[in-house]
Amino acid sequence: MAGTTPDTKDTMTVHSPRRRRSAAALIASAVLALSGCGFISSLSGDGDTDTTKPGTAPGITDAKLDEPRSLDGASPIGPGTDGMAQLTGASPVATDSDALKLTVDPRTDGAYAKYYSQKIEWKGCEKPEWRQAQCATVTVPLQWSDPSKGDIDLQLTRRSVAESEKKGSILINPGGPGGSGADTVGSYGDYIVTDTLRSSFDIVGFDPRGVADSHGIRCIGDDKMDAWMDGTYFSSDPDDVEGQAKEMKEAFDQCAQNSGDILPYMDTFSSARDMDVIRAALGEDKLDYLGFSYGTFLGATYAELFPDTTGHFVLDGALDPQLTGDEIAAGQARGFQASLEKFAKFCMDSGSECPLTGTPEEGAQQMMDWASSLEDKPLKGPDGRSLTPNLARTTIISMMYNTQNWQPLQNGLNQAMKNGDATTMMMLADFATERNQDGTYKGNSTWSINAVNCLDRQYVTDQKWMDEESERLKKAYPAVGDQMAYTGAICGSWPQKPVRQAATIDAEGAGPIVVIGTKNDPATPYEWSVSLNEQLADSTLITYDGWGHTAYGSSGGCVEDAVDEFFLNGTKPQDGLTCS
Repeated sequence: MAGTTPDTKDTMTVHSPRRRRSAAALIASAVLALSGCGFISSLSGDGDTDTTKPGTAPGITDAKLDEPRSLDGASPIGPGTDGMAQLTGASPVATDSDALKLTVDPRTDGAYAKYYSQKIEWKGCEKPEWRQAQCATVTVPLQWSDPSKGDIDLQLTRRSVAESEKKGSILINPGGPGGSGADTVGSYGDYIVTDTLRSSFDIVGFDPRGVADSHGIRCIGDDKMDAWMDGTYFSSDPDDVEGQAKEMKEAFDQCAQNSGDILPYMDTFSSARDMDVIRAALGEDKLDYLGFSYGTFLGATYAELFPDTTGHFVLDGALDPQLTGDEIAAGQARGFQASLEKFAKFCMDSGSECPLTGTPEEGAQQMMDWASSLEDKPLKGPDGRSLTPNLARTTIISMMYNTQNWQPLQNGLNQAMKNGDATTMMMLADFATERNQDGTYKGNSTWSINAVNCLDRQYVTDQKWMDEESERLKKAYPAVGDQMAYTGAICGSWPQKPVRQAATIDAEGAGPIVVIGTKNDPATPYEWSVSLNEQLADSTLITYDGWGHTAYGSSGGCVEDAVDEFFLNGTKPQDGLTCS
């Protein structure tokens, strides 16, 4: 990171390396916001049943979720947390979740009848990139505890099969939070599931509330997004942590000003209830679901709230629901450090030009040191934009999600680090940040990921704790650690307080549920999938011994065959199945 040694300016003032590092990492954290990012594509490819009243599950009107963890002096848990200070001082929680605490069952209460009686009207999609899909909307209440407060429409897309071949529908969530399921199915419908499933099921994607085309929240305009992504949005002195935090809060406050009434209601409880309306509108007695990354948390929450309508659920790359945001960040720091070192070895062993030398750990550090050097000497891309430290780090880390992107990253780093040519790195940066050629940005995941995470999870917001955690993570995971310590600063500046406390999920009465964990997943460490599988009352774990984020579609057939058989015939994968 820039400023890891004392910095001398014209005034000969010596600045604290910790303060400068924390200010820079604050910006990096705001740009990265990596918690649970989901489906990342590779660069190589682009009835008559009455479902309105399926019966009331015990406790559905006042969901009996598992007992929350006490964080008052709690010892951290989860991978990457060895040596982390106690979690005393976690952000206060406004625990009255609107969607959790209902006094009625919306599936049978008349006030919600118009939502549960909807019939979807599919039609051709207007977006050219969705031309092979069909589009529709489903209406849900803005505020689940009071449907009189207004409605919102959720965007859906579908890749359909002939009615004579159809076994049902599978709902997809690609992760994020903030990932567009509508775009995933609309644009990548040929890749998200196998031909086997596509020939037997309608594949349905949706944009959760506040995401993309479902009343997507808006914060700053596209004209300022380039500056946000490259880190030049902040005008405060690089040493001024408080000043940059103030600027971040001002930017986040614009989310509340520009997004209407939806911002407080983007929590996962609300989205899970929305999914049940989608189930009913699809005409399904039970919901079949494939969720990646954050989508595993959304799916597990649905199963907890609606066990009796939980059908075949597959949760790939699990988030552990009992972890705080800081514990998640620590696990990701460990995961990305390992992946960066694995990439460095891949690069050095490839037989082609590689700018990295030495051990894998040294190679990983060389990438990040080079990124930091761009603070003083940014590289110009072909369109005049600059490759800055933040943009370079975001690009490098984003490429760790899919091993198919490692060769393009190697090419880009070789050109940039050896020859000063940022062409390929800027192309990869635009891919990673979803920037279009005309300068606009696809979707709104930069903002919606914060909106959901800051409602769903608690973080420690104390500056001293975050600075100490940055030092710990930097020592343990030198390439990325200090960038992962300031997630609490993001949510501390966010307009809304969390509505959920960290707790396990057992989804008693639902199942069986299939959980998939990848041994070397950078974003959702394998231990999280093991933990979720242990929490769920009826589940089985598939282990993929490989690299990259999530396994279905990447394992070469083993994971895919087991999942397809589960969806097609209800055959539960053998306990302890390992694929490689």
